Amino acid sequence: AGGAPSAWPGCSIPATWCDAHHVVWWSRGGRTVIENLVLLCPRHHSEAHAEEWQIQMVAGVPEFTPPRRVDPDRR
Repeated sequence: AGGAPSAWPGCSIPATWCDAHHVVWWSRGGRTVIENLVLLCPRHHSEAHAEEWQIQMVAGVPEFTPPRRVDPDRR
């Protein structure tokens, strides 16, 4: 129950507990359209806003790039 989990790799929080995150932030001109939104649990939503992780949409699928402290090669 709760739908698909958070889009964050390895996070299993159900969608019903997640926030919609603007991949291109609303405050930076990002639109509130499905193509620019990704579901993130509250913890990972905060991490996304800390701007260490990069999130981009690739063919409609969110792609996450970790900070160098997590993966020196940022893969």
